[in-house]
Amino acid sequence: MMAVTEISEIPRNVPLFIFGAGFGGQTVKRHLEEVGVDTISGFIDNHAMGECDGVKIHAPDLFKKTAPDNACVIIASQYHREISAQLRALGINNVINAYPLTQKLIERVTLEQLYARARKGERVLSMRIDTVSSCQQRCRYCYTLNLENPPRERMRPEDFRAMAQRWFPKARAVALSCAWEPTMNRDFARIIEIAGEFHSPHLEFVTNGAFLTNDIIHAAIRAKINIINVSIDADEPELYTHIRGRNDFHRAIDALNRINQFKDQARSWLPLVNINWTAFEENADAAPRFAAAYNHLFQSFAFSHLLPQLRNQTNPFTRMSPNRFMEVLRRLREAVNDPLMVSANFNSGSNERSPLHCSMAFDNFIIGPKGAICIGCSKCNLVGNALVDDFETILEKNDALFKSHLCAGTDHCLTHCGM
Repeated sequence: MMAVTEISEIPRNVPLFIFGAGFGGQTVKRHLEEVGVDTISGFIDNHAMGECDGVKIHAPDLFKKTAPDNACVIIASQYHREISAQLRALGINNVINAYPLTQKLIERVTLEQLYARARKGERVLSMRIDTVSSCQQRCRYCYTLNLENPPRERMRPEDFRAMAQRWFPKARAVALSCAWEPTMNRDFARIIEIAGEFHSPHLEFVTNGAFLTNDIIHAAIRAKINIINVSIDADEPELYTHIRGRNDFHRAIDALNRINQFKDQARSWLPLVNINWTAFEENADAAPRFAAAYNHLFQSFAFSHLLPQLRNQTNPFTRMSPNRFMEVLRRLREAVNDPLMVSANFNSGSNERSPLHCSMAFDNFIIGPKGAICIGCSKCNLVGNALVDDFETILEKNDALFKSHLCAGTDHCLTHCGM
């Protein structure tokens, strides 16, 4: 496999597909387009799905079935050896290792350039906002079980509006939930309505669905929420209760029915419904059964392996082997009407790091109910408060920490990060 370090080494007269739809792959695409390369036909990725930067993302096995005969795959990932072997196993041999080039290009994306983009009004932030710090379920794999007496906090609509006015114009993606259950905030419908006023390019939230009221669903439709992610993990009440600590299975299914009913009444295709399924040995076989029974109620299905770093001391569940995971994934894709509806993440969790400049400091902000801010990937707390400080002030107060992240220099970057 040829390795390239310069843009000029990339062929221009064949369809190009970039393996890796993350920051590295997007950086390669952007620089190729800047020098006039117009044959970029899509991304390939093991985990992402849909579209990225205006082109389609293909799963590797499905790409093999539809790829032009003269297609060239450009690997823009530090895992180029593993990806190359994966492609060879699929019979895809016209492959270029562009990871050395990717490293060079990413190093050009300096902190000052990102600052400048933000200050010019470009949307550079991805934000996750917890407007409440409570949940009615006790999922046995959830890391919040480790928290001792977490404070019960709630963001008021007026505080949310003040924060949104300062931050949302800089955001390209906003999730109205993170660690906790957003519907536990009694004002969540109003918060959704306020979020919709700012016309962010992407709005979504994650919920277990048990307390998804009609008011919340109607607000999500009016605000044009892009995706409601419903976490379920089971296909029947007994397994659901075993995993999640209480029997809300039928409540969740009822919520899925009402979302679709109200969308039909409003003649709206938004919000899309995505099923979040945290997969492990004890519930894996239930995923294809659930998909077969309820595929008329969702538009996509995210099948994600239990994290290798078990995040609480009581987790009783078992990770699967890669072959077992892929075998269930195959059956899951067969169970739905369209295999492209299913995305997968094996969560292999490597601790071996390569020095790589990283934008995750801007790509992963978490804001708590009282305005506390942390960088999601490292859980580093920032100086300042989102309810009273604007983004530029936060940049100034945390300049050294952002630089450390962008150079992959924090302890977390060097020992835990998978990007």
